[in-house]
Amino acid sequence: MTLRSKLEKAKAQGYIRSFELLFNRFVPPWVFRYSKGAIFDLNLDQLAALNEQPGRELGGGLVTECLVDADSSDESKRCQRERLREFTWNSVPLETTKNDFGYAIYDSQNPEKILGGVWVGRGSFLEEDLGLKFILSEHQTWLYCAFVDSDARGRGVYKKLLSFVAQDVKQRGYSQLLTVINPWNRISTSAHQKQSKRVCGSVSSMRAFWLAWVSRSGSVQIDKRLLTDIKRDPAKVTIN
Repeated sequence: MTLRSKLEKAKAQGYIRSFELLFNRFVPPWVFRYSKGAIFDLNLDQLAALNEQPGRELGGGLVTECLVDADSSDESKRCQRERLREFTWNSVPLETTKNDFGYAIYDSQNPEKILGGVWVGRGSFLEEDLGLKFILSEHQTWLYCAFVDSDARGRGVYKKLLSFVAQDVKQRGYSQLLTVINPWNRISTSAHQKQSKRVCGSVSSMRAFWLAWVSRSGSVQIDKRLLTDIKRDPAKVTIN
């Protein structure tokens, strides 16, 4: 990638966001982390309506699949989940996401090549580096990871996959799909804002070594502001 293309990419996603990614790559999380995010309540009905024909087969030869049951005895399913985790660069420890759903989208002519992936948690989700534990109600799900292959961008792949996710979440009896987006991540903010019913509020955490300071706004609630033992006693975050 040339210097010009790197600068264009940084401009597109936002210079602050680009600096954050670079900073987090070289500075360990236990030294310093700061993150702020707006929490979006995605519009399940609007997203589900994006696909004319609900189901696995989508237009343009694209296929979606939901990979569930992390503890499944099905070896092929476990391998698929691990391949999806690797594709999405998901570094979240597996033991914290045993109840999650993994969604993959790929070309029907080349099922070995994943084009996009999404992970959706239920029950709770732990942001260990920031000392935040999101506690979800029985009606809520949490979209915590999404990635689209660079060769597939600009084809509406993520929108198609997110539509399938919304349909699947609704069919499983959930009424909310929540996600947190960094405000200086322009591309992601724009994409999710268009598909949201509301912004629930925001949550932020600044960590320095073993201490962290947490704040919130809107209908987001936290049980503590100062954390002195991030791993053992994270701040519990709920969204009304």
